[in-house]
Amino acid sequence: MITIQCTKKLAEELPVALSDKEKMVSQPLYRWHAHLILLNRRKCVAVMNNVTRYNFIIYGLKKADFTRFDQIFLEKISENLIADGIEQSLIQKYLHHASEATFTQTSDRSIISQLNDMILLARYDMDNNVREIGVEELNQINRLSNQYPMSKLSQIFPRDAMQHALENLSMVNP
Repeated sequence: MITIQCTKKLAEELPVALSDKEKMVSQPLYRWHAHLILLNRRKCVAVMNNVTRYNFIIYGLKKADFTRFDQIFLEKISENLIADGIEQSLIQKYLHHASEATFTQTSDRSIISQLNDMILLARYDMDNNVREIGVEELNQINRLSNQYPMSKLSQIFPRDAMQHALENLSMVNP
């Protein structure tokens, strides 16, 4: 089970009620924080993994997308991990244990702070390095956002921390 910890802004867009955060049963690697933002007048969701600080932006969501946000979320995790060069077998093992999603309130202010930093960096990259937003440009921004160091991590870079966590997960859950 995957837990998506939503900010108030995102929770207002979702058609589901939030569960109690005290009842989270997922492993820490399966917990993500998510925040609704506007980029180029389009609704987007910035997400960050609680353990690895691996992050990406889901760009251009429409109202109907929020009714199936859990499915879109899992698809985007897979797409971003593949784009970052993570082995397909590691991704499949991770997603195998993430078949359903629960939505809760946010629980960690330090993650929210780092998520906000990532959003600022993404906005900077969009404003200064990208003329038009397309799939390739968004992929470039998502790759760059995982190359910024995060001091709370033992691996320093979120992409490396995620790969390390997925490799360790496959050793624990063969």
